[in-house]
Amino acid sequence: MVLVLSAVGLATLVSLALGRAGMIAAGAWTTGLAAAAAVIVAGLVLAFLAAMRRVGLPMGEVVLAADRVAAGDFSARVPERGPPSLRAVGRAFNSMTTRLQ
Repeated sequence: MVLVLSAVGLATLVSLALGRAGMIAAGAWTTGLAAAAAVIVAGLVLAFLAAMRRVGLPMGEVVLAADRVAAGDFSARVPERGPPSLRAVGRAFNSMTTRLQ
């Protein structure tokens, strides 16, 4: 409920700002709300993509290295990057492959 109310408040503020900037007509608040909603959705999509890039790329490297180990290449290592939990996975993976090697 808090997130919904925050989104409505933000959309209203963006609508008012666009109206004062002359980008929309003063009485066309529905257009302003639609523009605000578009801005909010675009921001959420960008935040989602940034998060997926931060988590997805390091996890993809671990998966590729695991495939190499499954094929018998015990020299596979992964860079320890990303959020702390993924760095721990990278350290554990590298420790495992060192012991296997």
